[in-house]
Amino acid sequence: MKRFNWIDILIVLVLVAALAFAAVKLTSKDPAETAEEEVVDFQTAAPDLRVEVVCRNLSREIAENAVAALQEEPREFEDEMVEMTRLFNSNKLVNGRISQWEIADEPEGTVELRLTIDAIAEYANGSYRVGTQEVRIGKDFIAKTMSMELNGTVISITELEG
Repeated sequence: MKRFNWIDILIVLVLVAALAFAAVKLTSKDPAETAEEEVVDFQTAAPDLRVEVVCRNLSREIAENAVAALQEEPREFEDEMVEMTRLFNSNKLVNGRISQWEIADEPEGTVELRLTIDAIAEYANGSYRVGTQEVRIGKDFIAKTMSMELNGTVISITELEG
């Protein structure tokens, strides 16, 4: 008669736990991946959030070229003409656009670029989300369009009435 072996039971339990973990990982998705948001036309839908972003310590050339890129003619993307102010992330359009910009001199000889972003945002788990980016005052924000990308910091958030 075979004796009861605790090591065999422990090995079986570890294997079952590993299989359960693998099954959960394969069947669940990252919330950022599942955030397949419906892309809207800003002609028909009003933004509900205004986000002020400041990009500091830029050379004047980069800031001026970024502004020039925002003013370029619309480009075709997936059979639609897209304004160059439209936010773009992970090869997808985002429900937001850069509506205003201003270049200001900084004391160190660099400039800052202040961007106003109007977006249709999601509110979940205590924060706003524009595309896949969480939006909070003081948080880094990547202002990315089809023709430029700058790192900035959120300095204000305003809810807009539609």
